[in-house]
Amino acid sequence: MHPGADQSLRIVRAIGMATNISVPKLYIAPSDEAHSIVLLAKCGMTPTNRWVTINPCSRWKYKEWGYDKWGEIIELLWQNHRLKAVLIGSAEDIGAAGQIAAGRNHYVFNLAGETTLGELSALLSMSTLHLGVDSAAPHIAAAVGIPTLTILDRAIGKAGLL
Repeated sequence: MHPGADQSLRIVRAIGMATNISVPKLYIAPSDEAHSIVLLAKCGMTPTNRWVTINPCSRWKYKEWGYDKWGEIIELLWQNHRLKAVLIGSAEDIGAAGQIAAGRNHYVFNLAGETTLGELSALLSMSTLHLGVDSAAPHIAAAVGIPTLTILDRAIGKAGLL
C-alpha cells in the first residue's frame, strides 16, 4: 500500500470511522463520468475500448521526460498492442501535448485542458493503464484502481533532486 494512503486510513480509523478498505476509493460523480464519455466519443472511443492515458507534463518542468520519448512509447503501444493514447493535462499543457500527438491523429488524442479534476478522475477510471510524470494524475489513477507507471527521469536524480 502507498505510505500516504496507509497513513490517511490510520487517521480515519483513529477518529472512530470504521473501514475495511486497504486502499482509498475516489468517488466519481455521474456528471463527470458522462462528460468523459462525451470526450471519448469525440475521439471515436468508448469506455469499453482499451486505451492508455498519458500525462507528459508537470507544473515543475524538471519532473518532465522528453516529449520525443513519449512519442516512442506511444508508437510502441500502438504498433505492438494497438493501444490508443489519450494525452491529459492542464490548459498550459495543450501545446506540449499537441507536439507529442502531431502526426498520430488516428491513435493519439489530445485532451489536455479539456477536463475538470472530477472529469479527469472519471477519464482515468475508464483507461486500461496510466503512464505519466510525477503529478496529480498518477495518484488519481491509483485511487480509481487503474494501474499506473510514473516516469522519473535519471536527470532528476543526477541533479540531486531525489
